[in-house]
Amino acid sequence: MQGSEATDYHKPDGKVFAPALKLLAEQGIDKSSVVYVGEALSDLRAANDAQLGFIAVTQGLVDAAEFTATGVHTVFTDLRQVS
Repeated sequence: MQGSEATDYHKPDGKVFAPALKLLAEQGIDKSSVVYVGEALSDLRAANDAQLGFIAVTQGLVDAAEFTATGVHTVFTDLRQVS
């Protein structure tokens, strides 16, 4: 888990993930294996900027139709559906 204090960058800038991706790389996990779960368009933009996979959860301000219109293929209505 990474909080906003871990980086000078913030969403929608994909550099927000740099500290977490560095730690994952040190564990041998390539970013091509990382999927970010978010509930806002800024989450999607940051994930796209960082070239991460993205799963939308519509518990936030954005509904499924808005996410689908941006090209998101995986949209859940409840975080418990993500596995």
